[in-house]
Amino acid sequence: MNIIRWISVVIFGIAFLISLFLLCKKESNNDENKNCYGVVKSTGTDTLYKKLSIAMIIIGIVTALGCIVGSYLDSYDLAKFCYERYNAEDRLDIAQSYLDRAQYLLNQGNIVGFHDVSSIAEQYISPGDSPMAYMHWGIDDVSVNFESVIPFCGIALLGILFPLYMFPSKTARRKAHEQTKVIVWLNGLLSCTVICWIAMIIWANSSGKENEPVRADAADRFRQLEELKLKGIITAKEYEEQKSKILQEL
Repeated sequence: MNIIRWISVVIFGIAFLISLFLLCKKESNNDENKNCYGVVKSTGTDTLYKKLSIAMIIIGIVTALGCIVGSYLDSYDLAKFCYERYNAEDRLDIAQSYLDRAQYLLNQGNIVGFHDVSSIAEQYISPGDSPMAYMHWGIDDVSVNFESVIPFCGIALLGILFPLYMFPSKTARRKAHEQTKVIVWLNGLLSCTVICWIAMIIWANSSGKENEPVRADAADRFRQLEELKLKGIITAKEYEEQKSKILQEL
């Protein structure tokens, strides 16, 4: 059932790449309260970042569940194989051969080998009633059952920690950094090294023009200009001139 784990991981990978593309996307700046990435300057809130974080957390959890289910089904397939093996028609003859082998090892003083072979003989003598009797989920068997799923769950963890993992990208977007796209991709693909994550944080804060909050009076001045223009107190030309002055001050 490895296919279930791989499907989960592929879906996660596609979703992660889509999130990187979206974080690189510039939005049209028709709102004076937003920067070139559509981030509201007055609060610094990145709505897209929040939505992607929630989506990736959900996808990460689903990926982890998919990996665990895949591991469980693999374990069940192995248990079914053991069930069919120990319930073979000639199982008693096989059991007797193991008992003879166990007796030989005991006579040789090989106590460890004796116990190992005896346990196999007992499984042939008293097989379980169903494949579930051969499921191994004890502490001693955790490494056997999950050794192939741990890397996949590590990928799922990336989704769950997406808000923290992609924090350098959020910083670059908030500051409308001129290298935002580069930071987003390096952050997404290399920050698992931790050193790169720290480097991206420093880079995102070291240069680029930070989008300072729009002055509270600027919005009021724009509204006043609009009202004066609508009332005919100022001409369209005067309106554009005054608007340009306000924009230059920002």
